[in-house]
Amino acid sequence: MVVDGASGRHSLGGGVVLVSPQGVTIEQAVTFHFPVTNNQAEYEAVIAGLRLAKELEIQDVEAFTDSMVVASQIRGEFEAREPTLARYLSKVRTIIGGFRSFSIQHVPREESMTADRLAKFGPRGGGTLTELFRPAIEEGEVMEVNRRSSWVDPRTVGRSQGCKELQAQDGSLPDAGGSLHRKMLSGLLARCVTEEEVPRILEEVHSGECGSHSGGRTLEARVIRQGYFWRTLRKDIAEFARRCRKCQVHAPLQLLPAQRLRSITAPWPFAIWGMDLVGPFPPASGQRRFLLVMIDYFSKWLEIKPLAKVTSQVIRNFVWGEIICRHGLPQAIVTDNGPQFASEEFINFCTQLGIDLRFASVHHPRSNGQVEAANKVIVNLLKKKVENLKGSWVEQLPSVLWALRTTPNTATGETPFKLSHGCEAVLPVEVEVRSPRVAAAAEGSEAWRLENEEGLRLSLDMVEELRDVAAIRQEEIKRRMARYFDKHIRVKQFAEGDLVLKKVDAAGRSAAVGKLNPSWEGPYIVEKALVNGGYYLQDAEGRILSHTWNGDDLKRFYP
Repeated sequence: MVVDGASGRHSLGGGVVLVSPQGVTIEQAVTFHFPVTNNQAEYEAVIAGLRLAKELEIQDVEAFTDSMVVASQIRGEFEAREPTLARYLSKVRTIIGGFRSFSIQHVPREESMTADRLAKFGPRGGGTLTELFRPAIEEGEVMEVNRRSSWVDPRTVGRSQGCKELQAQDGSLPDAGGSLHRKMLSGLLARCVTEEEVPRILEEVHSGECGSHSGGRTLEARVIRQGYFWRTLRKDIAEFARRCRKCQVHAPLQLLPAQRLRSITAPWPFAIWGMDLVGPFPPASGQRRFLLVMIDYFSKWLEIKPLAKVTSQVIRNFVWGEIICRHGLPQAIVTDNGPQFASEEFINFCTQLGIDLRFASVHHPRSNGQVEAANKVIVNLLKKKVENLKGSWVEQLPSVLWALRTTPNTATGETPFKLSHGCEAVLPVEVEVRSPRVAAAAEGSEAWRLENEEGLRLSLDMVEELRDVAAIRQEEIKRRMARYFDKHIRVKQFAEGDLVLKKVDAAGRSAAVGKLNPSWEGPYIVEKALVNGGYYLQDAEGRILSHTWNGDDLKRFYP
């Protein structure tokens, strides 16, 4: 028998797992409707497990718990000095006396993960759920049992005494059997039900055989049309529909962003690079089917390379040869969570060189939007150049790269070439149809040469101002985009310990089930909230997911 108790902000319960010598497993989740400490929750779980074993007529019990305090107190190694724990210990020893043999051992938390999951998240599959409304150490008393007073009681009493004022106030009419009914403005006659009858009515109308899993005004209308009414109908319906698990996991995906736009600002050229992998493309020479793309966040300078195989070693060699040796050591590289980027080899490579390797949130390409936008431009330009010769896309890459480097960018107002080198590149068309600078260069006079050198030096002297103007222009455009973006957000913020659902990965959906798959999965616990809107999540087994998830892909879960 493995037991565990949980006493937290969103979890107040216990978990019991019984395993027979033949390997038969029985799971039970226990919900506490009263406050308990961690040790009290562990004791409640032990007592629940012992009672379950007693009901199954088990004679020999070997128990395991991750609470060293509880295990040691039951074995007699520790003294229970706290009065409440002493009462729990006495209760446990009384129950133990009914077994032929009993032992309890302390185990690490990793060996009680199933019981921990039951305590925090409830049963799944064939498990059972038990609700406790008072501690096990409270002895029952024989007393006269009276039904809890209901909102219909004073009206029923008033009607039996001929209270006409009450009748005129709410239109309630008693029937011959003593039940209270209400004449609705729609003309329907609805029975006034008690609080104890409400859950069953809502469960059947909302999710029963004829239930449509509707909510809000639709569910309100259905309940009234079925002939029921109570005082807090609207509030109870909203709460019930919000907590329906099936409605939560099959809810439509939320398309509005969950937070304000946050832009990445590069302090100088070639300081921050975005990196991504595009493909697969049609097989080209050397079986190259992928394209590695890196873009400088400041100047929009592009570096690309076609690849046949995508490995961390290939990525490392590209960054070293094409980025570091050509443009200097970058401050940061932003990329997605692909295995070739998140490999230990590439992470160690960046760490040794002092490069800040930043990973975008899972399935949130907007976190690395600069390179995603560059990918779209590259692919569109390749489509126009290759036309029917799809396998020639590798041969077209140099011209595509040259075109993008010499095209003015909207954000900076300048070409990447000029922001990098201080002057514009000479294009082939300037040779065919001579431009003024090409015509002057053709003369080749000594005066022109000296004037040209002086002009180049002046351009280099002014390149800092050119970059400052480009930076100011980029910042203004980012602010303009943020003002528009922030008009269409639906703010969602989660704190550590909150229960959330996350979007189901489209790649993980079963093709056999197709559209019947849920849109959300979970629940998960928010392990850590980051300032940039990302969250680390913990699953039901206690494992922390390796990458961050953006708030756009999360929604609050109501147990």
